Amino acid sequence: HFVETNELSCRFGDISIRGLWLSATAVVCTVPSKAAGSFVFAVSNNGVDESRDVVRYEIADAPKIVSLRPSRGPTFGSTLVHVLGTGLGQEGDDVTCVFGAAHSRGRLINSTSVQCTLPVIKEAGMIDFRLETGHGPVQGGGSIPFQVFIEPTVMSLSPSQGRLDGGAIVTIAGTGFAATDLACRFDQDPIVIVLATWMSSTMIGCPAPRSLVTGAVSVEVSNNGGVDFTSAGLRFLYEVGATVQSLYPPR
Repeated sequence: HFVETNELSCRFGDISIRGLWLSATAVVCTVPSKAAGSFVFAVSNNGVDESRDVVRYEIADAPKIVSLRPSRGPTFGSTLVHVLGTGLGQEGDDVTCVFGAAHSRGRLINSTSVQCTLPVIKEAGMIDFRLETGHGPVQGGGSIPFQVFIEPTVMSLSPSQGRLDGGAIVTIAGTGFAATDLACRFDQDPIVIVLATWMSSTMIGCPAPRSLVTGAVSVEVSNNGGVDFTSAGLRFLYEVGATVQSLYPPR
């Protein structure tokens, strides 16, 4: 039974605010600014005595996109992009990932993580990424920039062979190498991914990792930190390496 008085108030946890009386059965309360959490809610007609029923009010984190991993992908699409943030959705929500003007269906992992698949993008360049749920667009933080690139090409390796203990810097010539997030993959067993050194858009250097067995392995390049790789199939040969047992004549 709500009474129209100047002391009519609503309490959310430890914060009380004035209530707006509508009728004996309805009061309007403005939710105060608070950190996310579950709070006891009560109403008082005189500012002292409160309703006795235990009712809780849930305040969720404001929807916000914090980052994308990776933050770039190739024009042909298919890259799995992890969206990290807060309040991104609730169980059962439909999620749509918007890359520029292209849309793809997202998969809600939890309220802080969504997995998106990059669709085919016609042109390379910077585009805006947005997330939409059944409750509307995620507005907090606005759009996030996402870079679309043309897949790099790998043309040659030098040297194309090295010792089992690794360490050789393999210079890779090609096109379209990014200045950041470069990685090389040596398809040995198990696969090894190493960071690459950018020299130019047509040349990078990759340290050959150690190998347990001799033989040739494919070497591929990634422009987005090891998520997407080329498929050139150029081979690097691991071998025992030369050893010197004696000299003749010794002097």
